[in-house]
Order: sequence, then structure tokens, then C-alpha cells
Amino acid sequence: MQSWNVVNEAIEPADGRADGLRNTPLLSTIGPDYIDKAFRAAAEADPGARLDYNEYGLHWAWQSGADRRRHTLKLLERLRAREVPIHGLGLQGHLSPDRDGSFNPRALKSFLTEVSGLGLDILITELDARDSRLTGSIETRDGIVADAYRRYLDVVLDFDAVKLVSVWGFSDGVSWLTEHDPRADGGLVRGTPYDEDYRKKLAWYALAQALDQA
Repeated sequence: MQSWNVVNEAIEPADGRADGLRNTPLLSTIGPDYIDKAFRAAAEADPGARLDYNEYGLHWAWQSGADRRRHTLKLLERLRAREVPIHGLGLQGHLSPDRDGSFNPRALKSFLTEVSGLGLDILITELDARDSRLTGSIETRDGIVADAYRRYLDVVLDFDAVKLVSVWGFSDGVSWLTEHDPRADGGLVRGTPYDEDYRKKLAWYALAQALDQA
């Protein structure tokens, strides 16, 4: 294993803490430095591995996204200041083109500029795009999903710090999205690069083109 997602989704501004940390059993039992301890333990157990922190909602245009970016950046700054062995930030790229105002490219670019300034790698760890609330033909919906991939990747792949793009599922037939955020018509949520028969969709071509251009 060449890298570890050591801590996942430790930020939750809605929980009301000044440091933005999510209320969890680890936090209540160990305290806020459980994150430091987790990274140090991982480095001791696997000295040669890359160690990453993973978070979602960092591209959101809503206030919750701004709060999440702010607290995530402060967490990363604290970890770096304490010389915690962290190498990268994972962005869960769960895109929502079926919801108005779900993506703020300018805010994401500013945030990634600050993250890369900390000397951290950036990894896109869970890329997909839901069409749960979209109407129209499959072709129309697929086009909107592909455009969401394209607009997101246009921002993130502009940074040399980005080292990885990983999709969160290959095929619509086995995607978590259909169960997590089902469509009202009962159809599959078409958020991955391949359809249920593993045929390439417009999202596949958008992803391939973005990577080629990068």
C-alpha cells in the first residue's frame, strides 16, 4: 500500500465547535489531538507510505462549503505547525450538478492555492457527479454530468500539486449513488464514467480529455 487515508471527514462546522471538528467518539475520548496521534501512529507503522487527510464538500458554493474550507485549512495549518507527518489532502469530488449553486470554482481555486502553499499534495479521491434531480433524456443528463466533470477538473488539474484523480465507482450499475440519493423515477443515477454495461459515457470522455490536457 503506497498511501493511507489516515483520517476521514473530521470537519463538521454544523457541530458548533470553534475548531470546526466533528463530534465523534475519538474526539470525546482522546481529545482534538487524536488527529495528530493517528498520523504519527500511521507514520510509525508504515514509514514509507504517503499519509493523507480526506474531506468532502470543499468545492461547495454554499455557506457550509465556505465554513468547511476555512476549518479544513486551519486544521492543515495546525498539523503542519506541529510537524505532524501529513503529506496530502484528499478532496472528495462528489459533484452535484442537479443542485443549483453547488460548485464555486473561484473559491475552490483560492482554497487549493493555500493548500499547495503548505507544501501538501492534493488528491482527488472520490470523483463522481449525481443526476438524481435532473430531468430530460438520458443524453441530456449525461451531458450535464460530463460538463460537471469538465468544469471541476479544469480547476483542480491546473495545480501541479494534484497527484491523483480517482473515481468513486466505475459503473452506474454498481454505483453507491443510486442507493444514497435515488431518482424519483426509480432509474439508475448516472454519475460514473461507464454505464451499467460498462460502455463509455460522455463523463468518460470529459475525464480522459481533462487528463490529456493536463
